[in-house]
Amino acid sequence: MALANFFDKAALSAGSLLKNANSEAIRTHLLSRVVGIAWDYSAATSPEARSTLDLCVDLLARLYPRISLAPLAADSTNFASGELAGKQHALRERLSNRASGINPLIEIDSKIQGATALLVIGQTPTEPSYVSETSILQQQFYIGSQEWLASISNVDPVGSGQTENPYGAGAAACFGASAVFQAVFRDFLDTDTGTGLSARGDGGTLCFSVVDLKLTRDALAHPAGERTEPPYVSIGETFLVGVGAIGNAVVWALSRTPSLHGTLHFIDPEMVDLTNVQRYVLSHQGAVGRTKVEMATEEMAAVTTTGNDVVALGHPESWAAYLNERANYRLERVLLALDSAEDRIAVQAALPRWIANAWTQPENLGVSRHTFIGDGPCVACLYHPTGPTKNRDQLYAEALGCTTVDELMEVRVLLHSGGPVGRAFIERIAARRSIEPHELFRFENASLDEFYVGALCGGLVFRLGGGLANGRPAEVPMAFQSALAGILLAAELVSDAGGLRAPRLPARSEIDLLRLTVDGNTVAEVNSPAAKLSSGRCLCQDEVFLRAYSEKYALRE
Repeated sequence: MALANFFDKAALSAGSLLKNANSEAIRTHLLSRVVGIAWDYSAATSPEARSTLDLCVDLLARLYPRISLAPLAADSTNFASGELAGKQHALRERLSNRASGINPLIEIDSKIQGATALLVIGQTPTEPSYVSETSILQQQFYIGSQEWLASISNVDPVGSGQTENPYGAGAAACFGASAVFQAVFRDFLDTDTGTGLSARGDGGTLCFSVVDLKLTRDALAHPAGERTEPPYVSIGETFLVGVGAIGNAVVWALSRTPSLHGTLHFIDPEMVDLTNVQRYVLSHQGAVGRTKVEMATEEMAAVTTTGNDVVALGHPESWAAYLNERANYRLERVLLALDSAEDRIAVQAALPRWIANAWTQPENLGVSRHTFIGDGPCVACLYHPTGPTKNRDQLYAEALGCTTVDELMEVRVLLHSGGPVGRAFIERIAARRSIEPHELFRFENASLDEFYVGALCGGLVFRLGGGLANGRPAEVPMAFQSALAGILLAAELVSDAGGLRAPRLPARSEIDLLRLTVDGNTVAEVNSPAAKLSSGRCLCQDEVFLRAYSEKYALRE
């Protein structure tokens, strides 16, 4: 059993959510825990449950060095015949191969008894002996879906539907992975953190609608069949800008959406590196060194879903470069899975007809939906700077602990020249962080960008004891956070193209997977309104941009 070769990044991500946990504490804690995934016959024969199983294994294998995969013993009679036993073996083998592709050193057990935390997919209750301690409510979670609806319970099985709809199934996996994280690390979490099912131990069921974006305690509030998968959805020509962690989950969901038609452009100039495997749900060891858009287009081609004939086109270049070579500037639908406000505003400035945007941040994840004309905000309204913003050299200097004018100038020169940082620079940075510099010397011939990404964003400085305070990147989300953001972003596209949502939702929807609380059976507030920029100094309030938008899409005054 061993932690993954990208564990530094995984520890950095987990450490950003935990209190009093350094890299060594996280490492030691994980090596003494085992997380389990169990399923019954109903799950093995349900397309939705199989999607949930796939994504659960994918998410858990990126952090935990030991997982258990097994059918429920209480349901073993359903797997007794040779044919069914063969199918069960093939399912477990497929799941095991996926986990090993992510972390070749992962240990996969065939017994789920004694798991630190357990996810159960299906309709069969477990036995009390399955979890390692007596407080079962804090460690065992039933997850499942019915089309667009995801459910999680620590009391009763919730089952899964028979459709190919991946949205409730994928959301259920994200809820489950979050609950496992809370159960495994409950001693490191703030007391006000918890789903209301794990940290508070009060029992019950949470149900979440991926279409309506409502969260309730009563699964009957969203009965199965309320939202059905439409027989045909055309996304026309759609553009996914950014194929990082959120973008990967968008592709995961859209590739599994039945009866989906149209053209989907993937736009991202970057390659997959080892640290990306920590949270990119399409990635594995063999994907490192390939372009992100290549990985995405291959996923769209490899997954066979009924009636899905989307044409996927990859563009390994920046948004600006893509627009520059594109002859047609009409952009019907754009999905934003980007990291910076500047990049989001640049896409809005190209005046797409409709935009959906997704994000992760320390306190939540979310999606927003935008048209350019009307009462609601455009993307630029949400990301318009409210004061002076720091340049890249200032951000790097702050993260590296460079405080003097001379040091800031040194950072600027290194960024501008692209030259090697050198051993002396590394020794000074290590001394400020009170860590040994030897493991950092491998970056002495690297550029400052490479040093920043590899040593700081990659989690190496954190593992060496450098802490999180100044070296932590702005966002270090867990895999289950990025995955849910991407699934919600894909659902925005299908909901808009398929006309699934009436009435229209407010501009923003936000959810914190570590603080899901619902009082009684009332709806938790996920959706929130947002207004146009109050100063009036935004693209969507500029007469030139408004006129250009109206002329582009032949809108009447």
